[in-house]
Amino acid sequence: MWCGRATSVARTDLQVLILGESGTGKELLARHIQETSARLRLRAPEAPWTIPLGDDTGVDMVDGMPVLAFVIVVVVLSVSLPMVISYLIDVRLHDGVNLFRRRKVLKTGVEAKAEVLSSTMLMKATGSRLRSAYSVVYEVKPADAAPFRAKAIEVLLHSEAANNRLREGQTVTVRYDPADQLVVLVRVDPKGVLAAREAALREKEEALLRRR
Repeated sequence: MWCGRATSVARTDLQVLILGESGTGKELLARHIQETSARLRLRAPEAPWTIPLGDDTGVDMVDGMPVLAFVIVVVVLSVSLPMVISYLIDVRLHDGVNLFRRRKVLKTGVEAKAEVLSSTMLMKATGSRLRSAYSVVYEVKPADAAPFRAKAIEVLLHSEAANNRLREGQTVTVRYDPADQLVVLVRVDPKGVLAAREAALREKEEALLRRR
């Protein structure tokens, strides 16, 4: 396989969305990236967890509150039944997360309810950013289409997991775009945590500029 020739992966906090039909080697490529990169150490082969890059960055607002998390769903077509694989990741200002595609779905997507069927801890990752990873299975219930299940990897800071993680039996609202095969799960930050992070980050950047 071509990725066997790679010896290093760029040191970056950017994340990579891996798309493709079933059997095209997405998991192999994801595992290779994780093993080669000095930055990606979360061992979840089923989760090449990532966000695609677009044209703009920042944090979006829903009902006047900043968005805390999204779900990216990749639909892999099979002969018998469409299989939906989703990756839930936390959104942080200092990660420079791009919201271009999610903004589109939030504005034009079809709204549906989803029920969380299970949420199981996979592992805890230690280091400068202490995070917990959860395997989440939920059922999306469109009003004019058959329900379908999606599997997600939820990654949260340990300090936020108690209040912000998805839990069994919880009902959430999603928006999805059948044409783009993209589903967005929106959760908001009612306590203004992201706004506080943004202010702290801005203060840090201003301090660095003053030193120059």
